[in-house]
Amino acid sequence: MKRVAVVGGGVSGLTAAYRLRRLLGDDAEIVVFEKTKTPGGKLRTAELAGVPYDVGAEAFLVRRPEMLGLARELGLDVVHPTKARAKIHAGGAVTGLPPGTVMGVPASAESVAGVLSEAGRRAVEAEPSLPALRLPGGDLPLGPLLRERFGDEL
Repeated sequence: MKRVAVVGGGVSGLTAAYRLRRLLGDDAEIVVFEKTKTPGGKLRTAELAGVPYDVGAEAFLVRRPEMLGLARELGLDVVHPTKARAKIHAGGAVTGLPPGTVMGVPASAESVAGVLSEAGRRAVEAEPSLPALRLPGGDLPLGPLLRERFGDEL
């Protein structure tokens, strides 16, 4: 009998366990170790005011054909969210996430006009003139990188 341990019960760990089950069959013992109370990792359902919401990692990247294929294979339904737009709290007001942003990074200074202060808008406008990024290998924390390139306000 084969025994396999999968460390991490996030989407990758659960997918690995699923693939191992299909590869090794029902006779294999597959144990998933997860440090949190619930599996799913960054993708999970949270409840707010009694209403369940899918949260984390942009909820689900449906533009990736691999993810849609896996969902179909598992017999899951992909439910598209409402047409409600993401909102941010900036300058003491709640407003829609500026258009033309990619994961919150503005495409232009004009897109953040009215959301950031004039100084913040100018920092976004000046970013393309900064020296080219030199990214080290591996993961890089996004917060410090954005602060360096766009300032604290963004």
